[in-house]
Amino acid sequence: MKTALKNNFEKTLSALLLIVMCLYAHRSYAQMVNMTPYDLPVPDSLRLVSDGKMTKEQAVYDLESLVYTLSEVHPNMFAMCNQGEFMSRVNTIEQEMPDTLTRATLYKYVAPLLALLGDGHTHVVPPYNDILTKTALRFPVQVDVDNQSGKITARYSIFGIPKGAEIIEINDISTTDIVENLLQYVSGERRFFRLMVLKDYFSTLFQLCYPAEKYTIKYRLEGKTKTTTLKAATFDEIRAEKKKAEKKARKSSETKKQAMKHFEYQLLEGGRVALMSFNECTDSAGMVAFLDSMITELNTKKVENLIIDVRKNGGGDSQVGDLVLERISKVPFQQFGKALMRITPTTQRLLKNAYGNRFLAPTGLYLESEDSLNMPLNDKARCYNGKVWLLTSNYTFSSASSFSWTFKYFNMGKVVGEESGGMNVCFGDVLEYRLPISQLYCYMSYKRFWQYGADEKEIHGTIPDVAVSADKALETTLELIRKEK
Repeated sequence: MKTALKNNFEKTLSALLLIVMCLYAHRSYAQMVNMTPYDLPVPDSLRLVSDGKMTKEQAVYDLESLVYTLSEVHPNMFAMCNQGEFMSRVNTIEQEMPDTLTRATLYKYVAPLLALLGDGHTHVVPPYNDILTKTALRFPVQVDVDNQSGKITARYSIFGIPKGAEIIEINDISTTDIVENLLQYVSGERRFFRLMVLKDYFSTLFQLCYPAEKYTIKYRLEGKTKTTTLKAATFDEIRAEKKKAEKKARKSSETKKQAMKHFEYQLLEGGRVALMSFNECTDSAGMVAFLDSMITELNTKKVENLIIDVRKNGGGDSQVGDLVLERISKVPFQQFGKALMRITPTTQRLLKNAYGNRFLAPTGLYLESEDSLNMPLNDKARCYNGKVWLLTSNYTFSSASSFSWTFKYFNMGKVVGEESGGMNVCFGDVLEYRLPISQLYCYMSYKRFWQYGADEKEIHGTIPDVAVSADKALETTLELIRKEK
């Protein structure tokens, strides 16, 4: 989540922090950065050997580096997690680590630790290329995970298992137990959001936790339960089977799935409705050109309803959301009420690595409050003058979630779908950190946000006006529009 809060934010510092800053004032930046061994270059004795495996000493160094960096960067890492439980888990991990381990094994220790924090932005990325190599034998069925029930269903009709079949057991382990086990590796504020993420991670995490040469699969379809045994397959074998299934279904094997665009629109219902797919909060310049073109056409053709779809939007830059809001809102608005930002020497170093000097700030604790509101565009020709609807899902996260919150809070239209995956009080604005030895990618929040009007005592996502499953949100909205004829 990126934000651009106004320059006139109030900066408040605690008395303790002022004392600390006074102490820091007598030290150079380099001295501050080199305050701990985790900020220094990795000693030669701790560098990975040629086979890529790690010693326990190296893994512990990475773990302690992560815990230190997280404690220096995150604004409140124990907001949702008990500090004693977290540190106890760290100690347990250090005791349980084997003498030699791979990057994938280290990930198995680190990912559940970060998931304890309950912050969807703070996580470690699985080492995909280590786990799912092209020749690796893997579970041959690609699946979907239901974000409400956690049920697993076949995504395609391949290897004799029909599309949509509910998989009940794999190698005598219930899929309920499998899902619960894999969820420990997924960060997020709510269970439904973590299940949404698990859908993307499933193949990797299943391979990490349940590798086998063959899989006995029990599945259910149309009330009938069947069991089949499949050999583990390579990526190429699975892809070839998918192509055969497509051909059998009279789909061209040459047809390539088009990449999802950041934003696009189409006319529906005989030109009475426009559907804007807002799939990613990115590309400000592109969004301005897109909106000007779309709105000109909609107003010229007197299109009465605009449906904005953020069901597949996982976030990005909130300023892109402002570009949309200022063209559809009839009233002044603001996405965020306040934000807490923590800047330490470690934060400065990671900010500098990512952005140069662009976002550097002195060390301190900043409470940024926004009392002013953004105004709708004065140029009415660039504003949409019809009725607006918004489609949301449990996947709607980060900047897309703040967009949906603002849309509803300022009464810009009706929200249809599921509660958003992002919360009204949440952590965000991530910094990338690579563990010094394993080079695993980690992301961690360094800000806490309160969306406009949010109450710390009632933390939740954007609640839809019309609650339906995400896959029914569009048709439900069209039905509501048809009834208004």
